Amino acid sequence: MHRTWKLLAMVAVGSVALAGCLFPGVHQVTPKLMKDTAAPGLWHTFGGTDCFFERLSDFSGEPHGTIASFTSPGGPRYVEIKDTDAGFNSEKCVPWAEADGPFDKHIGAVDGAFTQGDYRVGTDVDAGTYEASVTTGCVWQRLSGFGSEDSDIIASDTDNPSVTIDASDVGFRTWGCGTWTKTA
Repeated sequence: MHRTWKLLAMVAVGSVALAGCLFPGVHQVTPKLMKDTAAPGLWHTFGGTDCFFERLSDFSGEPHGTIASFTSPGGPRYVEIKDTDAGFNSEKCVPWAEADGPFDKHIGAVDGAFTQGDYRVGTDVDAGTYEASVTTGCVWQRLSGFGSEDSDIIASDTDNPSVTIDASDVGFRTWGCGTWTKTA
C-alpha cells in the first residue's frame, strides 16, 4: 500500500513537471496545451546546439508549410506561436516553457552584460547602448515581436559591435558577438 501511494505521488509530480512544457517535434497548434500539441503564446527555450524551430501554416507534404523559422547557434530563444498557426516544429532544442509560466526562468543581463540569445527588453535586458566583445561575424536584431518573421525586425546589422536598444523594442536577438556590455 505504501509503495502504491509513493508511485502515485511520483506519477503526479512527473505530470505536473510536464505541464506547461513543449518538447521537440512537430505539434498541432490547439487553443489549449494538451499532450503532443502546442498552444498559442510566447514560449522560451534555454537553447540547444543548432536548435531549430518553425511556425507552420499547414501539414501538407514534406516539408511542411513554413511561416517563419530560425536556427540558433546557442543561447536562450523565444518564439511567439500564434492562434492562426497550424503547427509548431522544433528540433535539437531544450524543451520549451511558457514564458513567465511556472517552469520559465529568465536568463538575462548580469551587471549589464549578456551573451548570444533572445532577450525581452525590460524583462531580460534593459534599454540602453551596448558594445559587443566580437566584431567579425557579430549579428544583432532589434525586434518588435518574437514571431521570427522579417516584419518583426526593427533594425539589424552584421559586423557592427554597437547597438542602442530602445525601451519600445520588444526584444533583442544576437549571435556571434561574444559578450554585450552596457555602456550607457
